[in-house]
Amino acid sequence: MAAIERGRRQDSSNRRLGCERSTITCRVIESGQAAGLVREQAFATQGLARPTRRGCRRHDYALPLKEDITMQRFTLQTAESAPEKSRPALKALEEKFGFLPNVMATMANNPVLLNGFVSSFGSFHGGSFDEIEKQVLLLTNAVTIKCPWTVAAHSTFAIEDGIAESEVKAIRDGRLPTDPKYAALSALTRALIENKGNVSDADIDAFTSAGYSEAQILEVVTGVGVSTMAATTTNMAGTPIEERFQPQAWSPAAAIAA
Repeated sequence: MAAIERGRRQDSSNRRLGCERSTITCRVIESGQAAGLVREQAFATQGLARPTRRGCRRHDYALPLKEDITMQRFTLQTAESAPEKSRPALKALEEKFGFLPNVMATMANNPVLLNGFVSSFGSFHGGSFDEIEKQVLLLTNAVTIKCPWTVAAHSTFAIEDGIAESEVKAIRDGRLPTDPKYAALSALTRALIENKGNVSDADIDAFTSAGYSEAQILEVVTGVGVSTMAATTTNMAGTPIEERFQPQAWSPAAAIAA
């Protein structure tokens, strides 16, 4: 009799455990499906094709990988909502661009970053490079750092400033422009980033042989610094790409494939 009673208790315990397991399983599946929807929305928003995974069942696919979703980490501030010390810069930027780029709306969460960026941005854009050269430098930097937001923005600005779309495509694909002077500028920019500032004499000679002065190397450094602040911010913060820049949307895989 004692053995029968123990068996009954064990059977009852197993049923309860089975019920708990079933409940937990349902919750995991529901969570996975919700996350899968978020993932699908992320791919759709960024215009990316959903990756194919061999050997995965449909419900397995619903569970997302961490790197597949970039969540926006900071509020996109306005001149009215931003911290007080960020507001003057935001107002000035909105006047300059006719709209407030999301990178600056993100930076505005911290006035130290925003005001440092604006100061460097103004100094660089008031320098000796013409508008096309600036965009060649900034776009090269964006591609080298693998930043979708800055690539989309500077591709748009480059085309608007008159750079041939073939030259823009070359830089986006990780290649040098065909124009010798732009190629030298792009090559030095890339070398500074990839080699962490440790460029060779040959890199500098190629730059100056194209018609630039040695002093302009330091101006390239300024441009790299400005663009790196923007690229680092948007990559880290998951800053969304505005509708205006969406036609020039880009992913690092595009440059690798090219």
